[in-house]
Amino acid sequence: IILFGLWQFYRAATRDMSRRLDLTRTRFRMAIGALGVYGLAARGVLFGLIGLYLLYAAWHRDPRYAGGIASALDALQHRPYGKWLLGAVAIGLVSYGSFQIVKARYLRLPDG
Repeated sequence: IILFGLWQFYRAATRDMSRRLDLTRTRFRMAIGALGVYGLAARGVLFGLIGLYLLYAAWHRDPRYAGGIASALDALQHRPYGKWLLGAVAIGLVSYGSFQIVKARYLRLPDG
């Protein structure tokens, strides 16, 4: 799961959101790209934290330490500036959802 989080960061950094996405027909390319990049980065944070919780639980051999999305978001909230971190990740997840909706409109389907 940590590797998946890192993969999300890599996709955000390289702007590799989808090879089948054709944004040449729209003038909102930059906005759609920003939604995708910010959303992928937020997913990277979330999956990275979940992976760290699972790694911590495995290290201590205690499944009580394993946490999911709720635990990861709760951990963000209890950090310094936690409300800001939680808000940034929440906006990122909304951005990712919006990107997926927009992506459905501009997806290039294979011929066949």
